[in-house]
Amino acid sequence: MSPSLTHSAQEKELLRFDMNADYGPCIGISRRDRWQRAKKHGLNPPLHIKDYLDMGHCNENAAWDNLLNKDVRPDTKLK
Repeated sequence: MSPSLTHSAQEKELLRFDMNADYGPCIGISRRDRWQRAKKHGLNPPLHIKDYLDMGHCNENAAWDNLLNKDVRPDTKLK
């Protein structure tokens, strides 16, 4: 996959990464930290995911964290 994908196409790729259990749990950890943890443990996370994160145009939070924090007041969000 190319880092030149549209923003929504990138988010779909990031969502696939979030939902793929091969790279470990995604709740309570940023996408970047999860990617780095997967790399450290030899799980071969997709390089294009790191490229998207490095570009800085996407949400660093995994989809599950976004859903869990959606209805929580900003001053009480889970960390």
